Amino acid sequence: DWMINFDTKNKRISDLDSYINKYYNGAELIEEKSIDLPTYTIKDITNDRNACSLVSLTRLINYYYKDIDPMAIYNFIIIFARKRGYYEEYGTFPNFISEIGNSYFKLKKIPLKCKGIYFTNFYIHVKNQIDKDRPVIMNIGEGYYKNHSLTVRGYKIFLYKKLKIKILEVIDGWSKEKRYIDYSALNGLNSLGAYSFNLIKFND
Repeated sequence: DWMINFDTKNKRISDLDSYINKYYNGAELIEEKSIDLPTYTIKDITNDRNACSLVSLTRLINYYYKDIDPMAIYNFIIIFARKRGYYEEYGTFPNFISEIGNSYFKLKKIPLKCKGIYFTNFYIHVKNQIDKDRPVIMNIGEGYYKNHSLTVRGYKIFLYKKLKIKILEVIDGWSKEKRYIDYSALNGLNSLGAYSFNLIKFND
């Protein structure tokens, strides 16, 4: 049976080749794309280990505006976050990420817009965004990355037994190395509540 238990597969993947060989042996890579992003960790920005959403937001703003110091971005973002229920013990509620981002964009008069997506679709909200060179913030409510936000920087699509297996390439905020998430395994659940996305693009 190709569909493996969600808890088995929803874990941090650092060696993608080994993972594919174990769970999808013989799968063929048919499409991929990756965006070059700053890879600083949460610890590089703040001592608050629950600031994953804010550091992911900082990373994306820094991607679009490379001349702005990430610490300067974060120091403004944390002010808006605290006004929207951010606590060091709990972090940021995913549905407030877009409000925090848009408050920063308005203050700095920069033409970006952030939008939260809770009914998700891989092709619309991941592939289409990455293909347009727009990284995505992902918040996960289950498994290894439970209650954690990370940055989706790319994807890989494999063909396995006539099925398309979708893998996300991510920066998890804990390591500077590439990490991966088996999106196809995540999508085996009811996606509502299991994960959500925040998209950022130029407001044109």
